[in-house]
Amino acid sequence: MVKFKLKSNPQGQYYFPKAIREEWGPVLELEPNLNTGVIYPEGTSPTVILRSLNTLRDHFEQRVELEKAKEASVK
Repeated sequence: MVKFKLKSNPQGQYYFPKAIREEWGPVLELEPNLNTGVIYPEGTSPTVILRSLNTLRDHFEQRVELEKAKEASVK
């Protein structure tokens, strides 16, 4: 899975990589909570968003498992 690091400029604007802008289009929607958020192309159906979130959840669960295995092997 690809990971992008986004940084704001002094005016507080964020740059999204060209590949993201081309794929998602010029208007995005953001739904944040306290610690994270979901950014998606305007008008994306909730069904598609949930399917994508399930994929991301699987990815992060695997990362947690790998980190735990790595910690266990160091001890």
